[in-house]
Amino acid sequence: RVEDAGTGRVDFLHHKDGRVVFSTCAEERQHLIFQLGTRDSAVAVQAAMQVCQEARGIDINMGCPEPFLVGGGMGSALLDDPVAAADVLRTLRRELPQGCALSCKIR
Repeated sequence: RVEDAGTGRVDFLHHKDGRVVFSTCAEERQHLIFQLGTRDSAVAVQAAMQVCQEARGIDINMGCPEPFLVGGGMGSALLDDPVAAADVLRTLRRELPQGCALSCKIR
């Protein structure tokens, strides 16, 4: 997380190569819902905690049929694994600040 004090922009950088993977600013905070693709509750919490102060809420992708996501048990594959889906959502709700909304996208 890198904040540019001059512009107010916040960049999140890839941990390996330093490229910008997400940018936002204060004006977006109350409107931004950040979507995660995950099937691992611990990883979901770690990622969500990185961005929750910059977003109104976190959305878990449970609808995307893309092979990249489904092959990793994410996206629409979570609909076939309700135990994993419930674990992700329950863990996030327990760990996220109360003011951070939590939703899931289902197609």
